[in-house]
Amino acid sequence: MGTNKHMHPVIHFPKNEGSVEVSQDLIDSYAGDISREPKTDLLKMLEKYPDGVPCFYLEDNRGNIKSIGHTPMFRLAYDKKVKDHIPPENKNFKGIDFARAIFGNADQFAGRVFFEDAKMKKDEGHYDELSPRILSTPKPTTVQHYLEQVNGKDLADWNNETDIRGYKLYWHRKTPQEVDYGWKATEAEFEKAKSQYTKIKPVHKGSTFSGRIRFENLSDIELGALLFVLDLKPGYAHKIGMGKPLGLGSIRITPTLVISNRAEKNGDEAGRYGKLFNNKRWNLPVKKIDKDFKAEFSDYMITAIHGKEAGANSVENLWSIPRMKELLAMLRFDEQPMSQVEWLEKTRYMKLENKEFEKRLILTSPTETLKAAGINHEK
Repeated sequence: MGTNKHMHPVIHFPKNEGSVEVSQDLIDSYAGDISREPKTDLLKMLEKYPDGVPCFYLEDNRGNIKSIGHTPMFRLAYDKKVKDHIPPENKNFKGIDFARAIFGNADQFAGRVFFEDAKMKKDEGHYDELSPRILSTPKPTTVQHYLEQVNGKDLADWNNETDIRGYKLYWHRKTPQEVDYGWKATEAEFEKAKSQYTKIKPVHKGSTFSGRIRFENLSDIELGALLFVLDLKPGYAHKIGMGKPLGLGSIRITPTLVISNRAEKNGDEAGRYGKLFNNKRWNLPVKKIDKDFKAEFSDYMITAIHGKEAGANSVENLWSIPRMKELLAMLRFDEQPMSQVEWLEKTRYMKLENKEFEKRLILTSPTETLKAAGINHEK
């Protein structure tokens, strides 16, 4: 017969035998582990016992401390950090990209785009106050989602040489309010953990809003970048606000470009600061522009990527680049198939009660997911 043996650490009174150094990076990594229970968190325990608490640690082959914990069987830190999985060409980029150039940098220069409030123009009503279902906190150990994986091989984790998958996005889905795939929390769920739920009043489908995005001193290519992001072709949509994983927040943006001239140009009418009134009204030198700024941005990007001019239909050509094609797939909004049970099942949140997380299913690419669901995103 076998016997169960349990290991119990023996902790003696501290001896004055000097100290060992723990790097600030390791402390920051330890503090950033949100999954650790407070009662086993060394940093939280030190607040209660400032004279010291027991600490176990592991050293690497150079004698540097690489992991710390409150018990001998503690959670091990990964050797590599998230930034170690970013491709070198991205991580080591020293220039200024479009996003930073347009939206600014807190330490260097201000942004040149300003978002105003959008006012409701068509009111389709809103839901009564209710609570959406609780969304789980991201878990770094879910490596099958966050890191590039090779089918048929063991799962690569943060210690392996593999790239990070990219930005997290959520599928569009026409989710019902209640029943199996509903986004509203049931009464039983709400009663079980009242303090964890948020109250919201979502607007109904079909409501429209109007607002302004002001910009100043953007080059034609930078303005084209902004329009390229906002102005998606029919059949595609953005997501904003709360509840995106549950199917809320799908919106379509229809921008109209208006340019305001600040100064007189080539003898035309006075610019914004050229005169105050115009025919007894405020002088507002505003006009619509027919120039295709999106094409200018696409031409620039394709030339930068491929080293040759884009040629005709550059906007479509930019969306056909593999990584852009995957992004476009995630933006696909096709109401009829995306309201079907098959799609709702394929894109729902995993459940804790049936331990789906233990299966560690690898995410397929967005284009593969749409293809498997029979949804065409290349119309």
